[in-house]
Amino acid sequence: FGGPVYSEKELRQTNEDGVSVLFFLQKASPADWSNFLERVRCRDEQEVYAKGLSLELRLWASMRGQTLVRTVEGEMMCEKALKLQAAWDGTPPDQVEELVRQKFTCIVSAQIYGQMRRQKADKAADTDFLLRRYPNLRVAYVDKTSTMQTVMGDDGLASLTETIRWYSVLIRADPTSGSMVEIYRVQLPGDPILGEGKPENQNHAMIFTRGEALQTLDMNQAGYLEECLKMRNLLMEFGANSDATRPCTIVGFREHIFTSGLTSLATFMGLQEGCFVTLSQRTLTDPLRMRLHYGHPDLFDKLFSMTRGGVSKASKGINLSEDIFAGFSHTLRGGRVAYAEYLQVGKGRDVGMHQIYKFEAKLSQGNGEQMISRDVNRMGARLDFFRLLSFYYSGPGFYLNVALTVVCVYVFLYLQLWTCLFPLRPASDLPFADLLSLEWLLQLGLLLIIPTACFLAVEQGAVRALTEIVRTVLLGSPLFFMFHMGTKAHYVSNTLKFGGARYRPTGRGFVMRHENFAEIYRFFATSHFYPGFELLAALVIWLLLGGWTGDGGATDVGHYWRAVWASYAMVFAWLFAPFWFNPVALEWRKLEDDLVDWRRWMAREGTSPEKSWRAWYYEETSHIYATRSSLKMAHVLTPALRYAVTFVGMLHAVNKLNPPDEPGFADVVSLGAYLHGLTRVALVTAVLVGPTAISLCLDSLMSNADVPITRNLFSLVATGGIIAGLVLPLVFGWTDFAEMVTCVVALCYLLATLVNVAWASGLTLPVVTRLCQAWDLFCGILLLGLLFALSLPGFVDQIQVRTLFNAAFNRGLRYADLLVSIPQSKGM
Repeated sequence: FGGPVYSEKELRQTNEDGVSVLFFLQKASPADWSNFLERVRCRDEQEVYAKGLSLELRLWASMRGQTLVRTVEGEMMCEKALKLQAAWDGTPPDQVEELVRQKFTCIVSAQIYGQMRRQKADKAADTDFLLRRYPNLRVAYVDKTSTMQTVMGDDGLASLTETIRWYSVLIRADPTSGSMVEIYRVQLPGDPILGEGKPENQNHAMIFTRGEALQTLDMNQAGYLEECLKMRNLLMEFGANSDATRPCTIVGFREHIFTSGLTSLATFMGLQEGCFVTLSQRTLTDPLRMRLHYGHPDLFDKLFSMTRGGVSKASKGINLSEDIFAGFSHTLRGGRVAYAEYLQVGKGRDVGMHQIYKFEAKLSQGNGEQMISRDVNRMGARLDFFRLLSFYYSGPGFYLNVALTVVCVYVFLYLQLWTCLFPLRPASDLPFADLLSLEWLLQLGLLLIIPTACFLAVEQGAVRALTEIVRTVLLGSPLFFMFHMGTKAHYVSNTLKFGGARYRPTGRGFVMRHENFAEIYRFFATSHFYPGFELLAALVIWLLLGGWTGDGGATDVGHYWRAVWASYAMVFAWLFAPFWFNPVALEWRKLEDDLVDWRRWMAREGTSPEKSWRAWYYEETSHIYATRSSLKMAHVLTPALRYAVTFVGMLHAVNKLNPPDEPGFADVVSLGAYLHGLTRVALVTAVLVGPTAISLCLDSLMSNADVPITRNLFSLVATGGIIAGLVLPLVFGWTDFAEMVTCVVALCYLLATLVNVAWASGLTLPVVTRLCQAWDLFCGILLLGLLFALSLPGFVDQIQVRTLFNAAFNRGLRYADLLVSIPQSKGM
């Protein structure tokens, strides 16, 4: 339950750059701000506060965000539309109000309103304001009461007993006094919030609804008067799409994404969502006949729904995506789902990278839970073949295809790598390299552009569609789609393997905050950074050891790049996209602060994952130690098999790179050859890692020194030790670059094998934790090094900010201008 209206504190609170929500809205919507000042007859913000119009200012800002007041305002437009239509139909003026009350009721289900009211929270006061603003609005909440009673025991002694009761309560505002009045108080057998919070919140308020049609809405939606005038026509769709055997029980319609344009991410989400709620649902309705219920604000036949299990299933975990199960229930029980093109409502979507990541993770985990549910099993058993294919396409199949695409990248890359590491055949014999490249190009997220282009062509014309597609590609949409392909694949596969699906609140705020490096690493390490570095290591080893030679011994690296450039694009998206879509992520000053904060996060001991690496590590591995299921342990152990095979193959490759003096020994596959390779790996890594580890230990010991000169001296010595460990082996000819990289990667594969074996065995050894911490330290250094390198030329930072806020730039917003204007805004 978010805040119904932005408070003054929320509007004035600034981020680390000094930019507030109100100041952002003023710059992002300058015309609306000018119109507001003209309406309240003020010159600037100071005069608005001086005249005591802060409430009007809060409402103005709230109507441009994803707030409850915007949703309620849009829904209450139906009341205005009904009054207009009643007047046009000749209804006597004294009967209009009563007629509208019979036809329309709006209920806000806020389960924790009672707690907030007892705590005298601002959110409760704002909810009361909405009830006074809209006299026909109702609020339903769960109330918990506790009473103490004196009970006489069998021994004749009195004792106090606490009795706890739960109620569903419906309230309204008294039109004369403005106080809150209870309409109904229904006692419940216990706490009604047993499963997922959102569907349980809907279920407890369902008893207070009236009428034959029911519409459920999220708090991120908005209505428009012109659309509310069509509501009578929409209700007629129930009868128009019914027949003697199958009644129409759900009617869906379009949605307008009003957040599209705030950032490039919001634009991508707007296009993706717009395509789904128009082109995709239109096709699923006719000719596929397989549209279900994919979320609010569809209309339900309330009588059909309430006599067949309700509109929201709420079992914990399995019903994480509660909306889709209503569609399953109606389809399995003979209902028909219709779709209307002539009406739409506004809808807000997530506009920040972290928000979108949580949203995609929630959908992916929800689909994973659907695949193992009874409902999907029954759908698969009872649908005819062609509708079954449509059902697969529109639901679980999409996420399975994404996961299988990522699996295919792993299979292709490792099979090709193993054929080079073991003496099977040279990599230059790889057939159909260009064909493979085209296939990866289409599958790695870029295929999603085709339905988006079709949607834009139908809605806005072919020229406009082509222009928009080119613009979004230049803004980084391939990075976005390939990144979230990894998100879907990770969470679907993990949910099927280990379970653990849970609701992830995304928040509906504006993206003005720079996320620090530690926060980004904590969010995306498991799902993107680890797989990205693994694939990158395999690609580099394939390049170094693949034997890419053409006719006459000439190097044919071009053949390699034609085969794997799409895989490199995916790796780049997984490693770099979170930083590219993070505001001012490439500013040198921000990176210095991020480095300090990340080092503290890595070293700090604590109980919160946000504050301590160790707490985060325990949280990320909790699903491994939570159960000793043999199947789940097999899933943990499976990656160790490919790591071990790759490590053994790299021993043979190292033996070929630097064989002993015995002739032909490099081409012999024997235990001695592998032992020689293992010896070389141990020696080279000892020479490389030894000075680096000693230097880092000294730097860590002296990081808290009281004398700055001593601290800086030891940091200089540590840096010198790291450089010496990397350069001296090459200068003295002890090794070469290819062998150095191969040995380091081989060591990583060996340690990864041992760590996965320890996890699968249920061992909680301190050395395993230290190895994982060292790996995160290594990955973080590489990512920070890339970011610092990109921040050196100042124009990269400007390009990044421009692409992220491109749509807002077109309306006059420049993030740099915000920063320049901070002193003036603070003085307001």
